[in-house]
Amino acid sequence: MSTSRVDHKHRIELPGSQPGDVFEVQRQADGGYVLVHLHEPPTERRKTRDEILEAIDANPLKLSMTWEEIRKATRDL
Repeated sequence: MSTSRVDHKHRIELPGSQPGDVFEVQRQADGGYVLVHLHEPPTERRKTRDEILEAIDANPLKLSMTWEEIRKATRDL
């Protein structure tokens, strides 16, 4: 069994891993860790500027409280 040491940036080198590999970290009851290699890393296409602007227009920010309720909640009375 090989051992590895964590560096000052909290990184560890895993034998056989490649840059871009994704692992799920599972903490065990005994204080140990299990790393599960995810075979297909999640790939999300970046949204274009037009898609982002369209999403903003479709879902405008709406306050759930009135300004008066916000004032009462954030000020010492």
